Amino acid sequence: MEQFKNGPEKSILLKDLDISVRLYDFLISNFQIRTVEELAKKTESEIRNAKNFNQKHLSEIKEILGSIGLSLKEDIINADLVKV
Repeated sequence: MEQFKNGPEKSILLKDLDISVRLYDFLISNFQIRTVEELAKKTESEIRNAKNFNQKHLSEIKEILGSIGLSLKEDIINADLVKV
């Protein structure tokens, strides 16, 4: 994944990353996500509430996004709790 660090990371296709087939199928079937940018727009809650969710999916997503300096969109509810 080092090859993407200095490039336009948001336009990276998920199929070009080293992700499991199971995660790729999960993202396509539940969200029709094909790029890192589309993935980064999802919240942790959206991922957790999707059909056939597995905790490994979330861990792998966070690892992938973190490796290129991105993260999932923050849940509104969690953001409000932190501000209080």
